[in-house]
Amino acid sequence: GVGLVLAERDESHQVKFQFQMIPMVTERFMKDDPKPPKSKIEKASTGFHQGIADLLRNGGASLEDHWIWPNLAPDSLVKKAPPAVIYTCEYDMYKEGSDDAAALYERNGKLIEYGVQAGCHHGHYFQFSKASTPATFNAFANVFRLHLCRSTKENASAKVFTGPAFKCKGKMDDDLVDDIEQELAMMNETTREMMTHDFVVDTMRPAVSATQDQYEAPEYAEYLDGCNVETVEGFGGPAYHERAITQTCYIHKAKGSTGIKPCVVYYHGGGGWGGDAREYFPLVNRMAMEADVTIISCNYGLAPERPAPLGILDAYACLKDVLKNHAKYGIDPSRTCIAGESGGGYITAGVGLVLAERDESHQVKFQFQMIPMVTERFMKDDPKPPKSKIEKASTGFHQGIADLLRNGGASLEDHWIWPNLAPDSLVKKAPPAVIYTCEYDMYKEGSDDAAALYERNGKLIEYGVQAGCHHGHYFQFSKASTPATFNAFANVFRLHLC
Repeated sequence: GVGLVLAERDESHQVKFQFQMIPMVTERFMKDDPKPPKSKIEKASTGFHQGIADLLRNGGASLEDHWIWPNLAPDSLVKKAPPAVIYTCEYDMYKEGSDDAAALYERNGKLIEYGVQAGCHHGHYFQFSKASTPATFNAFANVFRLHLCRSTKENASAKVFTGPAFKCKGKMDDDLVDDIEQELAMMNETTREMMTHDFVVDTMRPAVSATQDQYEAPEYAEYLDGCNVETVEGFGGPAYHERAITQTCYIHKAKGSTGIKPCVVYYHGGGGWGGDAREYFPLVNRMAMEADVTIISCNYGLAPERPAPLGILDAYACLKDVLKNHAKYGIDPSRTCIAGESGGGYITAGVGLVLAERDESHQVKFQFQMIPMVTERFMKDDPKPPKSKIEKASTGFHQGIADLLRNGGASLEDHWIWPNLAPDSLVKKAPPAVIYTCEYDMYKEGSDDAAALYERNGKLIEYGVQAGCHHGHYFQFSKASTPATFNAFANVFRLHLC
C-alpha cells in the first residue's frame, strides 16, 4: 500500500525497492470461486479474510478497492510503484495471491525477483527452532545485501534474467508477429551482392535514420524529455589510439540526478555500417533514468569508410577518454562498463578484445552485449545447428555486412569481423560479459555461441534470452514486452555496476 501511495505521489524514486514478505494482498478470498488453483489453506481461510476485509473497510472503501487488496491496483499505478521483491511459502495461505502479485509487477516491468520457499507455511520462521528458519533469514539478508547495499560478494552470483519474461515459450508475442514477418521479408529480399557502399549510403542509412519518426508517438515523450544531454565534440581520437579518429558523443544524465555516477559507455546499433548516437536518445535516456546512471553514448567510424577494426578502435579511444577525464564528465571510473546493442554489441565485444590485448580489462567492470552481432554463422553454407528461420533469411544480408566491415582488409574469418572467433587465450583476458538476446532474434544462435565462449573461459556473468520477442522489439515502447526489457537492463546496471 505504501508503494502505491508513493506511486500516486510520484515519489517512488525515494526508495530503492519494496519487499513484500508473505504478503496479504489478494482479493481471492472475496470470491466464491477464485482464480485456480485454490489450495486447502486458501479455502479454509476464506471466511477469516472476508472478515478482515470488512474490518479494513469499516463501511468505507469498496471491497474491490486496491486499498483493501493491493493486487487490484491498476497497471497504470503499478508501473509507477517502486520495484518489488516478493517472498512467500509453498504452503502459505497467500501463495496464490503472491503468484498474482508477482505476475502484476512482472507485467508492469517492476518485479525484481519472486521467491517461494519450499515445504513451509505462513510465518514458519517466527519459530527459530525450525530447520527451515536459517534459510529464510539468509534469503532476507541477501535481499538487503544485494538490492540495498550492492557492495557485497553476493552480487557476483546474482541473476537478473529470471521470471516468466526469460523463459522461452516457443511462441512469439502476439503484438510482434507482424514485425517479424516484415523483418523476414526484408531479409529475404536483401542479397550479399546488394550490400554495396552506394546502397548503404543511399538506401540503408537513410532507412535507419527514418526510424526516428516513431519517437513522435506519445509513449516516447517522457523519455525524450527525461535527461539532460550534453554534446561533446572531438571525443577520443589519436590521443588515445594512433588509428582512431575523434567522434561526437553525448552525455545523458537523468534530470534531477546529482553527484558522481556510475557510467555506461554505450555504442549504438546499426550493423557497424549505419546509425548515429543521436538516433537512440529515447532508449539511452530511458536506461539512464531507470538505472540512475550516466550514459555516454559514443559514435564510431562506420564501414566501409572505416573498415574493421577501425570502428572498434574509435570506440576504444572514446572509452579511454571517459576514463581519463572522469572528473570532467562527473562519473566514477571504478564503476564504468561498456555496452551496446546489435552492431553496437559487435563494437562492445570488439572493445573488450582490444582491452584484453592491452591488458586493460580491469579498467571496466564488465561488458554488456545486447542482441549482439558477433557470429560467423552467416559465412557458412551449413552453419552450426540449429539454424532458425530468421537466421537463414538474413544470411545474405550479413555476408554483405562482413564484406563492408572487411572492405578488402581483414579476413572474413577474423575476430575483428566476428568477435565469436576470438581465441580462448584472448577471451580469458577480456572483461566479464553479460549477454542478452531474444528468443526470435536473428542473432539468437550466435548469442548462444557467445555465451558458451565466455562461459568456457570463465568470463560469463549471465546470459538472458527474452521470451517471445525479436531483434530490437524494445525500440517500440508501446509493445507489451518492452517494460520487462528495460527493467532487466536497469537491473544489470544496478546489480553489476552500482
